[in-house]
Amino acid sequence: MKWLAPTTIAELYDMSAKSLHRMIDRGELPAVVFPNGKKRVSQEALEKLLRRSSRKHGCRPSALGEVDAETGDSLTRSSAVHSSGSDRKCL
Repeated sequence: MKWLAPTTIAELYDMSAKSLHRMIDRGELPAVVFPNGKKRVSQEALEKLLRRSSRKHGCRPSALGEVDAETGDSLTRSSAVHSSGSDRKCL
């Protein structure tokens, strides 16, 4: 199982690490919290959140680590497509 730091997730999905920490603190995103306060989120928990969010907001986010077949570019949150075709960001 792959574990990710909130800062890593924030960079991948172009969002605030603070927001991720708040989601973890509210129990919206399960994470392991070590005695020194460091938090890690499993890739499985992150993907589950992305699927839930995509259904709620009508987005089709890319899977973590997915690559565009034509360009070879990494697909991240910023490349997610809203079902309406708008540029609305999805998470």
